[in-house]
Amino acid sequence: MTQAEPVSTSEEISLAQRTSRGFAWLLMQTLGSKAFSAVGQIFLAHLLAPHDYGLVALAYTACTIPGMLRQTGVPQVLVQKQSRFPRWANAGFWMELYLGLGAAILMVLAAPIAAVLFHTRDVVGPILVVASSALISPLAAVPGADLTRRLEFRSLALVGLAYNILAMAISVLLAALHFGVYSFVIPLPVCSALRAVAFWRLARPRIRWNPQFRRWWGLAAGSGPLLGASFCAVTIFTAQNLSLGLFHSKEMMGDYFFAWNLASQVVQLLATNLSGVLFPALSTLQNDPQRQLGAFLRAARAMALLAVPICILEIIFARPGVELIYGVKWLPAVPMVQYFAAASVFTLLAGLAQNLLSAQGRFLLQLRWAAIAAVLYIPVGFVVGMKYGAVALVATTLVYGFINTPIGMFLAVRRGGGRARDVAGVLAPPCLLGLAAVIPAVLLLWLLPMKFRTDLVELLVAVLLTPPLYALLVRRFRRADFDELAGHIQSLLRRIFRREPAP
Repeated sequence: MTQAEPVSTSEEISLAQRTSRGFAWLLMQTLGSKAFSAVGQIFLAHLLAPHDYGLVALAYTACTIPGMLRQTGVPQVLVQKQSRFPRWANAGFWMELYLGLGAAILMVLAAPIAAVLFHTRDVVGPILVVASSALISPLAAVPGADLTRRLEFRSLALVGLAYNILAMAISVLLAALHFGVYSFVIPLPVCSALRAVAFWRLARPRIRWNPQFRRWWGLAAGSGPLLGASFCAVTIFTAQNLSLGLFHSKEMMGDYFFAWNLASQVVQLLATNLSGVLFPALSTLQNDPQRQLGAFLRAARAMALLAVPICILEIIFARPGVELIYGVKWLPAVPMVQYFAAASVFTLLAGLAQNLLSAQGRFLLQLRWAAIAAVLYIPVGFVVGMKYGAVALVATTLVYGFINTPIGMFLAVRRGGGRARDVAGVLAPPCLLGLAAVIPAVLLLWLLPMKFRTDLVELLVAVLLTPPLYALLVRRFRRADFDELAGHIQSLLRRIFRREPAP
């Protein structure tokens, strides 16, 4: 590794400003997508049955292993190359396209096998639709990587927001037209095609008809370990779903998928969007480990402070919210919603640690971390799901995240001189402050006479008490982190209402 060249103060400020603005834009995408998605999920929950949710979960399960070819990490490798991106863009485009074709073929071959394993031919059609999406989505990979490399976060955020809104709108329309399980999968190829068109209008990396097969090995040197790490993650996901799909009813599988979709969506969006900002920003600091570590820890603390209260509210809202908004048919999913909500904090922070490892170019360490986690978790998760069902399976996911995430974060921060107390400084404060903020609402509901404790009252008490108290506690005990997060939000609001020029 070469010695880092001196970085001027103006360059540091420019990077910090562009990263802050990028975070603000992608936070807007997250909140906008979630608001629209929340409304859409209400319609879908009333228009579709748990059986439909179960079928789409089984279809996704059948597509995960073939779809692993689409998780090569080529876009991340291209972003990490920074100024050398133009040299590798053409090879990356063709590599993504061929791998997408391979994934689609494998999904088509997997369809009849899935029909036999899950004892229903109804999964075949949805699998074929997902396969068509695997052919189309690679078209957006290289221009998307180019936008990410150039820190064009505004464009990424607006395209991502449009994608999420359009996909949900199409799903609701199809559900109203009685398309059943196809309501989930038809939007995938349609919106993927439109996203590819948008990305190519915004970024036009030079592509030639020559696939440059010899350069694929150069990309594979970085993407190979990432592909292996993705395989481990996909194997965990597949084992979980198979433990339910093979041994339990489709209704239980539907409750499981509904709970995951409801509880994990906010944090999943935060994790995806922050990765779009954090990874390219950290990649520009790859020769300055201490600055890189500082940027990572600030982002991780801000995200933890934002994600923890969201997850706590989801846990509190789960029972009254599901019954009041989605209907009593989804009450069996409530415990899973609560466990998934708690686990999603660890999912977010583990994703940030993976971003730091990728920015450092430590792809082999990512692979080893993922492989060890998979070997230890898969047998336990599969047996628990097979014998005890979905609720117990999600509980093991929470325990897995509680153990795995701090280990992964410690591995990531060591290169820059980080220590275990830095990891604890990310996890412990928001959890403790979040629990303290919940206590008054719990006590008030406990003291309230039962005749007044309706679902609506429980929701109002939680909303009116917990978030303001949490904000006050964070401002009192974590002032620097509070000010930084508030600055991101203020930047977003100024851009929306004052129409400031984008970076």
